[in-house]
This record gives sequence, structure tokens and C-alpha cells, in this order.
Amino acid sequence: MTMKINILKFFLLAVPLAATLLAGCQTGRMTEPKEPGDVVSIPMSQAGIEIEGILKADGTVNMVNGRSQTLPGQPFYIRSIVSSRDDAGVITLQITASSLSSSELSLRYRVVWFNNDGMEIEPGASGWTQVTFAPRESKSLRSVARADNPKTFRAFVQSFDFQR
Repeated sequence: MTMKINILKFFLLAVPLAATLLAGCQTGRMTEPKEPGDVVSIPMSQAGIEIEGILKADGTVNMVNGRSQTLPGQPFYIRSIVSSRDDAGVITLQITASSLSSSELSLRYRVVWFNNDGMEIEPGASGWTQVTFAPRESKSLRSVARADNPKTFRAFVQSFDFQR
């Protein structure tokens, strides 16, 4: 009888500990961009992705199709990320997202731009933008840098459910 109680105690302690450790592994940073032009996606939660990138000198990044960022548990995936600088020097970032859902899906996104020192440019200025996808639809999510010469960006794309 004592052995059964000890085994039960072990499982009662081991299962929550294992679940906590595994959850911690899922939410930690997988990698960070290192070189100009690099873009990485990091899972934020079951319903969100954080995308970080370093702009090249010409203001571009280029995560092209074929390097799609699909992360477990997400109702959408990132097909491509590109950016450009126009003749006036304005940088536009375009993230192409695709719904994996068989029903309508609402996402919200925002992009935060950073200068050479890693300081946020115009803190709090970038609000959330909502977009609705038809089943299995792809759309472009765009953001324009509000200040000159951003060095890096961080984009957040999340599933947005009005029912909660």
C-alpha cells in the first residue's frame, strides 16, 4: 500500500512539473535575427506570433515564399515578409499571412520600429490593426515606418476572437 501511495505522490508532483517545463520551452525565444536582412518568427502563445527582423542598409528584408513560418497550434501562418524603401526614404513592411482555418478568422497585428540604439521609435504610436480572413484566405498586412532610418522591427500577429 505504501508503495502505491509513493508512486501516486510521484506522479502528482512529476506531471505538473513536466507540463511547466515543457510550456516554458514553447514560449522561450527560438532564435534571434543576427545579420541585416534576417527575419525570425517566435511563438508568443497558442494564438500569436512575434516576428523580428533587421533591416538591410537599403531598408529591406526578404523572407520569401518557401521559408514559410508555420508554428504549432497557430490558426494561421506567415507566408512571406518583404519590405521596401521608396524614393522619399519611407520604409514599408508587408507580411503575407494565410489562414489555416475552415471558418472565418480575425487577426490583429502591429509593427514596432526601433532605431540603431534599440530604442523604440515613437513609443505607443503603433496601434493594433484588425483584419478578417475568409476560410484559408491569404492577405497582406502592411506597416509604414513613421520615422527615418529604423534599424529593426518587431511585428506581432495574433488571433483575435470577439467572442471572448
